[in-house]
Amino acid sequence: MSAISSRMACRTPAPPLRDGVRCFVHWEERAAGGTIARREPAQDCVTLIFNLGSPIAVSGPGEARHRCASFIAPMNGAWGLTETSGVSTGAQVDLDPRLARRILGVPLNELDTVVVPLGDVLGGWVAETEELLAGSSSPVAALELLECRLLGLLERGAAPSPEVDYAWSMLQASAGTVAVGALSERLGCSRRHLARRFGEQIGCSPKRAARIIRFTRALERLGAGDRDLAAAAAAGGWADQPHMNRDFAEFGGIAPSRLLASALGEGLGYGA
Repeated sequence: MSAISSRMACRTPAPPLRDGVRCFVHWEERAAGGTIARREPAQDCVTLIFNLGSPIAVSGPGEARHRCASFIAPMNGAWGLTETSGVSTGAQVDLDPRLARRILGVPLNELDTVVVPLGDVLGGWVAETEELLAGSSSPVAALELLECRLLGLLERGAAPSPEVDYAWSMLQASAGTVAVGALSERLGCSRRHLARRFGEQIGCSPKRAARIIRFTRALERLGAGDRDLAAAAAAGGWADQPHMNRDFAEFGGIAPSRLLASALGEGLGYGA
């Protein structure tokens, strides 16, 4: 792959977005003389991409390659492949799914593909936002504008139900290791009821959410330099390394050693 030239501007948004926004960044990058192909592992968040450059080619398990403008990457456990050429620029917002539900205003389990066109959910608001972002005087100004636009959408969807809010918080606090049955017992509801509400407000069942969280935490640990796969499996609550490898195959598409070997550099993700 060609060397990647990248410039990024980050911003910490003001309340009430702050607690639910994990990443708020404007990017511009290009590959010297070629394309940028990436593997995008599943994440325990909902990602909004506001694309201000060339279309991004996206494919995933069981999905044909297609070209996207701005899109949503839901929290459903799907991994994808992306490819860009020339200058790639835009803004990325990674959201806690509870905040994503409020902003998008649709049941999150309806977003059941690798990516969903953002305009299919937010309509003409997306084209208006893209135009305003493209006309901003600087990346920082673009992020300030995007923050204001997102604040205006907060009431599209209801706040999470108390049982979903509690269960999601416990899954995050335990790094996905708390038993779903134990959560249901504490909440005094059936696992079926919790799964139904979780699907609407988080995007998948509590059990799948727990597996995605464990995967993302393990990938963070390994990507930070601790390459001991057996230790990562034990810390993540897997019975053994082969069980962890199966989750990496499902949520990342390849074995952990191969995924780590494909790292493009700090903040640049993984090569396809």
